[in-house]
Amino acid sequence: MVTVKNPDWRIVADGVDATAKMRDRLLRLRVSDEAGIESDTAEIELDNRDGALALPRTGAELQVFLGWRGGALVDMGLYVVDEIRTSGMPRTMVISANAADMRRSFKAQKTTSWHDTTIGAIVATIGAAHGLAPVVAPELAGVQIPHMDQTGESDMAFLSRIARQYDAVAKPAYGKLIFVPRGQAKAASGRQMATVSMSYAAGDISSWRTTIADRGRYGAVKAHWHDQGAGERKVVIAGGEEPSMTLPNSFPNEAAARAAAAGKLAALTRGTATLSLTGPGRLDLFAEGRVVLAGCDAAADGEWSITKVEHSLGKSEGLTFSLEAETPRTTAPSNPV
Repeated sequence: MVTVKNPDWRIVADGVDATAKMRDRLLRLRVSDEAGIESDTAEIELDNRDGALALPRTGAELQVFLGWRGGALVDMGLYVVDEIRTSGMPRTMVISANAADMRRSFKAQKTTSWHDTTIGAIVATIGAAHGLAPVVAPELAGVQIPHMDQTGESDMAFLSRIARQYDAVAKPAYGKLIFVPRGQAKAASGRQMATVSMSYAAGDISSWRTTIADRGRYGAVKAHWHDQGAGERKVVIAGGEEPSMTLPNSFPNEAAARAAAAGKLAALTRGTATLSLTGPGRLDLFAEGRVVLAGCDAAADGEWSITKVEHSLGKSEGLTFSLEAETPRTTAPSNPV
């Protein structure tokens, strides 16, 4: 006998449970979780058939929970209302919100220079300015930054620029400022997340689509750095297969060169295949997590790194998910030459 699970939800607005007022008006509730600095979002669509719904204030804090009746609901995050849309006929109201950790100050442009520092120190300084605790991967924290200018650039854009150079993810989440290698399945707390197994035969998957591109043409990446003690130019190599490519910039030390070469190789090999997937509600799926598929086809079956997941609760279709993923990051050895 198949047990039918009925979805359930709860919304707390500015500390007050607003679920009862919305219960018979909810048309759709969406929560989107993305890797990287992009802000996670929540969207609530309500039936305003009698025009009696009061407009919420922008800046209101919404805590969203999803799950099933009879069980504990999952906390999907804290969001701040930044847009309200109304339309008719029929009368509807859509409330859009961004993750509470994406402070407006993150988007404010500023000009400063960074001297004789490290990635870990930069993330700690920026995190402190926005009330966020730094979580930096050990292999990136000690990478030295002799000089870098932040000119008319927001902290969000500046961190994104550094993250791209080292194929990393910079993201404010859960009161922390995360800076870790992309696709290494790090939760917002910095802890490893469990890999989720899904099977088409078991009904976990409704549809899938894969795209395979010829992007992994390089088997190695070289990066040069200047050894001041020896007074000579040296090279590190990430990977060991031909053909190889050489990064155009020279780096100030071995650690920075090694991290940049490994990051570039990972970026070249990661994402050679992409996946779009839909299915019935699964609240254990998160961006930067891993999912293993079975029973689809030769292109889809196997392990994937999730880049975006959307959980949606609709009036007719119930609780569902859709996700985007890519081939996982592979870390190749960096060998000094």
